[in-house]
Amino acid sequence: MAVLKQFGILFVLGIAGIAMLTITSAPLIEQQLAKLSPERLANVPPLWVLTLLQGLQLTVLLAISILIGIGCAYRVGLRSHLIDHWVFHIAKSPSFAVEMKWSLGVGAAAAIIILLFDQLMQPVLPEALQAA
Repeated sequence: MAVLKQFGILFVLGIAGIAMLTITSAPLIEQQLAKLSPERLANVPPLWVLTLLQGLQLTVLLAISILIGIGCAYRVGLRSHLIDHWVFHIAKSPSFAVEMKWSLGVGAAAAIIILLFDQLMQPVLPEALQAA
């Protein structure tokens, strides 16, 4: 039952990201479809079907990765204080605040590095991969 609760919490959080990604990528898919020749465009399903399939694919991959993560996390020594608190009703650890600050800091640093790397790569990317 605990695995199901963990899966539910992580899946709901992941679905929010998938929904945002799917909504954001729809205009990009539409731009790429506009570049296709009429002969090739006749064989392509409508945009709503492509968007639905993209969301479905990401949802299945999310579910698989969550199940693998839940299965492996405790074996390799990983855990989430928030998930433990919500699922097992374990009191928050005294190190929770320190770990939360570190995780937010490392996450922000990773985001900055990714954005900088993206800006450095834009000039050398092919036209199809460049941001609109």
